[in-house]
Amino acid sequence: MLTWKRFCLASGISLLLVMLFIIVILPGIISDRASSWIAEETGRSLEIESININPFSLSVEVRKLQLSDTDPTQPFVSWDLLSVSLSMASLYHRAPILDELRLDNPYIHLERLTADRFNFSDLIPEKETTDPAEPAGEPTRFSINNLSISGGQVDLIDSSLKEQVQHTIRDLQLVLPTIGNLPYMVENPARPRDAI
Repeated sequence: MLTWKRFCLASGISLLLVMLFIIVILPGIISDRASSWIAEETGRSLEIESININPFSLSVEVRKLQLSDTDPTQPFVSWDLLSVSLSMASLYHRAPILDELRLDNPYIHLERLTADRFNFSDLIPEKETTDPAEPAGEPTRFSINNLSISGGQVDLIDSSLKEQVQHTIRDLQLVLPTIGNLPYMVENPARPRDAI
């Protein structure tokens, strides 16, 4: 009987320590490693204010992220909040199912520098010569539900022309109830909406 109590106590303490690690320590490790990896691989800077992981609701929030452009003073991509909520149905369907994906105040700066070079060209891996492609198999199954983007901004600049051309999108609002190839629907789907 005493062994059973020790086992339960040890299991409870282990579970508590794992949860504490996931909630308190892991977000800082992810943020530091991501920033270091981006700096080493691209020479760009990545700043993240905070990452919150909730293992009970299977949700992750990334607040105030900014990835710099090749010019470190210019942001390439940024957002105020990215919230992702994974569904338990992912286990049953053996495919990623998101109950919600929310993006608040995203910004992206796209610039065409020359006829064949963009400000994100350094982020795309160079093509490698490979063997002939294998025949395509079944597509990866997934379902993203309640996708919402609010306050989106896009700057499109073409610097390859004699006169620079700039297009902007401001206050982009987009709500989609579902995207995917898996027959799954959340209990409370969002109502579709788009506005620019």
